[in-house]
This record gives sequence, structure tokens and C-alpha cells, in this order.
Amino acid sequence: MFCLVDCNSFFVACEQLINPRLMGKPVVVLSSNDGIIVSLSAQAKAVGLKRGDAKFKIQDIIERHNVHCLSGNHDLYDDISDRVMIEIGKLVPHISVYSCDECFANLSGIPDIQQKAFQIRETLLRNVGIPVSIGVASTKALCKVANKFAKKHSGYQGVCMIDTEEKRIKALQKTDVGDIWGIGRSYSEILNSHAVNTAYEFTLKPRAWVRKYLSVVGERLWCELQGEPCIITDMPEVKKQILNSRTFGHPITGFDELLSALVYFADLGMKKVRKQKSLTRGLGMFISTSRFSDPDLRYYASRYIKLPYATLDTGEVSGYIRILLNDIFKSGYAYSQAGIVYSDFQPQDNCQLHLLDNKDRVKQLRLAKAIDAIEDRFGSGTIKPAIIDCGKNGNWRPKAQFLSPGSTRLLENAIKVNVGNKNVYL
Repeated sequence: MFCLVDCNSFFVACEQLINPRLMGKPVVVLSSNDGIIVSLSAQAKAVGLKRGDAKFKIQDIIERHNVHCLSGNHDLYDDISDRVMIEIGKLVPHISVYSCDECFANLSGIPDIQQKAFQIRETLLRNVGIPVSIGVASTKALCKVANKFAKKHSGYQGVCMIDTEEKRIKALQKTDVGDIWGIGRSYSEILNSHAVNTAYEFTLKPRAWVRKYLSVVGERLWCELQGEPCIITDMPEVKKQILNSRTFGHPITGFDELLSALVYFADLGMKKVRKQKSLTRGLGMFISTSRFSDPDLRYYASRYIKLPYATLDTGEVSGYIRILLNDIFKSGYAYSQAGIVYSDFQPQDNCQLHLLDNKDRVKQLRLAKAIDAIEDRFGSGTIKPAIIDCGKNGNWRPKAQFLSPGSTRLLENAIKVNVGNKNVYL
């Protein structure tokens, strides 16, 4: 048996954790430029807001219902996510982290699975302060179905189990085919066109038919919904490309400021490269003005090169970024977006060396690991390329007008209370 542990309204829950005054109130977390809603509390949903709403379109609702708006604070969310996963890992034999707010846990060998699920939920609420919903079933796709019921119906008290054939059929009959994990819009349209509207009707289709119309991906989901495990999430995914891009808080025109932004994106991307234990040889970049600009003021350019040696060091690629930007930058334009793309990955432990490479790659790897360890402890951005600070207060940084304190790893962000004549940090 497996279980899916999914944090409820995770970004909002993190904000309420460090600011208890937000408990029970309508709260929304906005995207990096405070543009759209990415997470919201139950109270915010109750007044008619939903994920994906543009803030400028629902400003009247925000003011009428006194909705608290917060900018996305991913340092905080990553910190709380680590704590959640550590606590779950203490209680089960093995976990597989699926995203920052959810993970699958293997419950093999546990005698009372339902009791264990409630223990996980209560432990996370007590030790971390984050509410979760848990779906338990024999496959991971069924866990996703069970988790939706645990979230929607309070009668389950946060834990829904699909442990009998009768429960499996009833759950699938009440699940729209578009709500199945992995069934996107195109697959959903194909199924609807063949009068398949529920997950149960999907499982009644012949296996060969499913493979014909939905390929092997759909066939695996079909098997999972039948109760046959065949989706593996335990192996870490090595991505083919890693992209970091952003629409700037305000347009920028200067070369140095644009270079600062690109190196910042390169540093974020390189951390992801190292996290998946890879090196990269492919470096791409693009710069763009707003697509809403006057046609005469629009400009887009991109470049891609193959690096001479595979690397995991931001400093090494920064020089190439400057060269590429020199090639495509044009003055007189107001740039509103830029990005860095890494590709052509090689494993760190099995990389082809080069006779003419004069860098000490072993030393470079040790340095990168030390930097990552320091940032894990003291927060993202503790160590960074100096050129990023050239645009420290630059227009390329997101607006984030409603940003809460950052990582809870820092003492300066601790909650301070007065006890008599002393200040106590919590």
C-alpha cells in the first residue's frame, strides 16, 4: 500500500505559520510579480476567488472582503517543505518526494495503515504546523484519487483509504476523467469524444484501446486505476532541459543590469543542475521586450552554444553569458523578460574528461557542494556571484510588494515576544 501526503493550500499555510494573525482569514499568495493567485485559503475561495485569477481583475473583491495578499516567498516554502519531508521520513520506511508540497510514502510492512496515516497527519500538524490530506491506496494513481476525497470531504478527517474493490469502484465513479492524475486537456478531449466521462468508464475500456488512443502513458494510468502498480516515482528524474526565466518587475534598458539578471537566472539553474547530480555542456539564453509594446519597439533574440567542457559552476558560465549578451544586446530597447537554459547533461560520477581542460574539476565539485551546504543552512542567496549585486535593487527583480520574512533558518526572521523585560525568540 502507498499513501500520498499533500499539504493543504501549502503556500498560504506557510504564511499563516509565521503569521498566526492570518488564521481563519481570506488569504491569497501571488506569483513573483504579484500578478496572479497561485494559492489561497478556504476563506478566500468562499468569497469567489480561485487560482489563476489576475489580481487587477479581482481588486474589488479583495477590498470588499479584506483579503490579505502576499507575494510568493519561495525561500520560506522550501524551508518548510524540507521540514515536512523530514518528519514524514521519520515515520515510514521510504518516501518519494513528488513536489514541494506532496510526497508518496511506501507503507509496506505497517500493520495498521489507517492509524499510521492519522499519525503522519497529527505529527505534521504538531511538529511543523502544516495541515495535510492523505490518500491511501494500492497504487499511486488511486492515492491521488483518494487524496482528492480527503481534501473535499471533512467526514474523512483528512485521511481517505481505498482498500476494497467496492471503494475503488465508487471513488472512480465519482471522479471526472479530467481529474485523473496525468490526464491533461488533450487526453480528456479524446476520452470525452468517446463518451468516457468518469474514471470508472475509463477503466472499462479495453487495454488495447487505451494504448491506441492514449499511448503507453495512458495505459499505465489505466493499469494503476485497476489496482496494478506500474508508475515509478522513486527514481529521481534527470531533466533534459532546465530553464530559468522571468518577466521583470519593470522594464530595463542597461547592459549591466540585464547581465546581472541573466547571471542570477544562471545561478538558480545551476543549483538545479547540481541537485540532480549533473554537469551541463549546453548553454542557451534569450532576451525580449514586451509583446504588448509598439511593433517598432519589439525585439527578441536568443543564442545557444555548446561549452568546451561540462561544468556545474555558475562562475564558469558567466563569462560565456557576457559574450552571448554582447552579441545580441541592442541599446534603445526596454527589455521585459530574459532567461537561461541548460541542456546536454552528463552525470557527475561518469563524465567524459578532456585532455586540454586545465581546471581542477574535483576541487570545483567540492566547492559547489560546500556552497550548497551553506545555502541550505543559511538560506538561498547567502553566497552568489558578485555581478548579481550590480543589479541588487534593479528593475529586473520581481515586484514582491507584499513579501513576508524569508527563510525560517535565519534568526532575524524568528518570532520575537516580550516576556517581562526580556525578548524571547521562538
